[in-house]
Amino acid sequence: MANVPVNDINPIHQYVATAGQTDFIFTYVIYETSDIKVYLNDVLKTETTDYTVKNSDGSSITADDLADGLAGGKVVFSTGLALNDNVTLFRDIPAERTTGFPTSGAFRAAAMNLELNKIIALIQQVQRDGERTIRQSPSDTGASPIELPPLDTRKGKYAFFDNITGVLRAGPGVSVGDYAVSEFGQALIDDPDAATALATLGISAFAQTLLDDPDAATARATLEIPAQRILPKQITIVNGTDADHDIDFTTGNFDFDDQSGQATLSAITKQIDAAWAEGTNAGGLDTGTVAADTFYYLFAIYNPTTQTSDALFSASKTNPTLPSGYTKKKHIAALYTDGSANIRSGDYTFSESNYRFRYSTRILDLNKTSGLSTSSRSAETISSPPHAVASASLYLQAPNISSVVSIVVTEEDEADVSPSTFPTINAYYNGAAYFWNNTVEITAKVNSTSQIYLRSTYGTVTFFKWITLGWEEML
Repeated sequence: MANVPVNDINPIHQYVATAGQTDFIFTYVIYETSDIKVYLNDVLKTETTDYTVKNSDGSSITADDLADGLAGGKVVFSTGLALNDNVTLFRDIPAERTTGFPTSGAFRAAAMNLELNKIIALIQQVQRDGERTIRQSPSDTGASPIELPPLDTRKGKYAFFDNITGVLRAGPGVSVGDYAVSEFGQALIDDPDAATALATLGISAFAQTLLDDPDAATARATLEIPAQRILPKQITIVNGTDADHDIDFTTGNFDFDDQSGQATLSAITKQIDAAWAEGTNAGGLDTGTVAADTFYYLFAIYNPTTQTSDALFSASKTNPTLPSGYTKKKHIAALYTDGSANIRSGDYTFSESNYRFRYSTRILDLNKTSGLSTSSRSAETISSPPHAVASASLYLQAPNISSVVSIVVTEEDEADVSPSTFPTINAYYNGAAYFWNNTVEITAKVNSTSQIYLRSTYGTVTFFKWITLGWEEML
């Protein structure tokens, strides 16, 4: 007979099942298949009804396999388990000895080894059970053992540790049904609802409004207390190393646009031509792919859970698609792409309440040679973000007629007026073939679709040019 060693092992295995899993390995020694107790989600299962114990190769276990101890195998459930079921394989050899050595005859070493092995296996079980109980640390200096108070003393009481000796005691309280209730809790037992309990506890109606607020920021909002303001340091932007696709955000502070607080953004570089990813030198676009001739809005964003700040590009100024966990934002500025979906370069100048942008290359948005409206104004789209104040250079050249040619520029919320009754851009006769004036620079606020309005005293002009220089936007 072979001596199957009892290795130094904790005789318990615990698993989290995959969907449909049936087989679960054990690596400790058993002497009967009943030596294994199998729990499924804290429920003790029955051998042959719910599972069978087999050799590691899946073959059935014979008496010969168990004669000297079976060094491992597997439990096979009758049906596949559900995903995330908890399985415990727990060795439980009966603490008994039903055989003995004869007083005469051969003394067999194999039989002695088997008995000694079973003793070691039982000791392992005791050690395992001890490790899974509440016990004193080896370094505990308490002289008194920690043991339960007598049954009649502890019924209906709370267990607590004496603050002098550290021994386990039964605390004050009364039994209410199946539960022990503290003296403090007794006053609440007969309260029929939360409102009555709050009154018993002396919590005012004012304080009750804060009980379900998860954090200080929410409580401040409930109380309508403005969020604490840190010293402002404006976040500014410039074109990145890849000037066609990158924007560098400087370190600074930003107020959340819902007025619930503030955060700090560290210097970070984001790429408009890649999907958003957390961190610097990473994608920054909230959704889709970067488009040509499109305004994009730059945001500082914040994740309250991880307390992380980042930056984002979006084609929407009011409803950007924020990354998961990022619930706070602040609009920083806007940019415009060219026909190749590259960032149009320019210079940003920031103050606390607004910023100005000046294109490096001016954009000829309007080049009219005819068709200017004379009876009412017409809307014209220019390269400025919605609701921004656009700055532009205008040039007017008119045909040789005997009157002054005038053009008036108005904003959406202004009245439509005749150029003859309003400050205008005029062209005067110069003794040659054309009326003309020098180029002038103006500012005008565009509407929600980036439009301004034009009206002329003369429908046909040789040239009318609107050259967009940049814009100013209030933050």
